[in-house]
Amino acid sequence: MIAQVTLSVALVTGGSLVLRSMQKIWRSIPAIGLTKWSMASMDLSILGYSAERGTQFYLNLAERVANLPGVRSGEPRKGQPGSGLER
Repeated sequence: MIAQVTLSVALVTGGSLVLRSMQKIWRSIPAIGLTKWSMASMDLSILGYSAERGTQFYLNLAERVANLPGVRSGEPRKGQPGSGLER
């Protein structure tokens, strides 16, 4: 019985520390602090796109997304927020 209580307290404490760390990480990355954002990943080389054609596709897609109702902005980026490869 004492072992179960001890284990339960340890698990709850560990879980709360993990959640607190995740909150700090979440707040430290500016793009993640935003609400209602989306991200997609695509590899156009699989479809036979050249580098130039792929770049043009991403620019056109970003323009179309930015013009959707309710969208404030849309832009192509390399990498995920906080990865250091955002632009």
